[in-house]
Amino acid sequence: MEMFWERMIYTFQMLGFQFGVKPPGWTFREHHHHLCELMYCREGRVHVWIGNRKLVFGSGDWLFLKAGVRHRFENDSETNFSFFNMHFDIDDPDLRKMLNSTPFHHIAKEKADGTRLTERYRQIEQAVRDNQKQAASAADAHQKIRQLTGKLALQAHSLLLIREIAELRLDEQQAACGQETDVRSLSLFQTNIAHKIEQKLSAAVYSDTCISEISRDLHMSRNRCTKIFTQVYGISPRQYVSELKLKQAKELLLQTDVTVEEIARRLGFSSVHHFSRQFHRWTGMPPSRFRPKHTASPLV
Repeated sequence: MEMFWERMIYTFQMLGFQFGVKPPGWTFREHHHHLCELMYCREGRVHVWIGNRKLVFGSGDWLFLKAGVRHRFENDSETNFSFFNMHFDIDDPDLRKMLNSTPFHHIAKEKADGTRLTERYRQIEQAVRDNQKQAASAADAHQKIRQLTGKLALQAHSLLLIREIAELRLDEQQAACGQETDVRSLSLFQTNIAHKIEQKLSAAVYSDTCISEISRDLHMSRNRCTKIFTQVYGISPRQYVSELKLKQAKELLLQTDVTVEEIARRLGFSSVHHFSRQFHRWTGMPPSRFRPKHTASPLV
């Protein structure tokens, strides 16, 4: 059997893991992160304020926080609060949209027990311990390579953990809307308009064409075009173009030897500095670091 799978070129950012224990009376000021946060309560209990909402985060619970959501903690119990957390982001547009559909997601122990979340956490915990042992004994080249493969295992376990969260989110979203999507409730006219806008945006990824020009071509207002497109595709036309440009930039950096300056020019950026700054915002690294030292020819 022969199969072809669509290219998966995305960036997975992770600041690392934290395994912590906080005593009774511990508090942490209101703050926010530029990445998503996933937290697991191993033992104990704390109160978490998310905006004006207060919730109890207890043993066996999980908490997912969207990037930029302000929150604070208070351990007002008489026991230690033991936790695990990680900060991450994935620039896959569909996955990011689903994960970030609400500011936070509290998964109580009863629901988490019906998933593989705890199993995935145990795998990460064991892999971290293995990596620490390898780092302590990394006296030769073979041990150092083994340590690098251990990091790959950590990344794989992390992605599987995120997959559990994503599948849980998807199940809840389908249950909430009776497995009906918003697109089905839209008129044929609206979906056709959205598809026409999408075709024009896709064709304009290498130019400065904007939604204002497209709306004039379709004899509609800019606001109406934006609203219809967002209803059908779930993101604004500007976000859609940004994701197209990011995808094209990654492919050019990974599969060609075109200079960064030329990529910036092709994608319609005003300068290479503007492109580099935007690429860093998208992926967390400059184009020069994203590109491998040796570019291999793509398989045919």
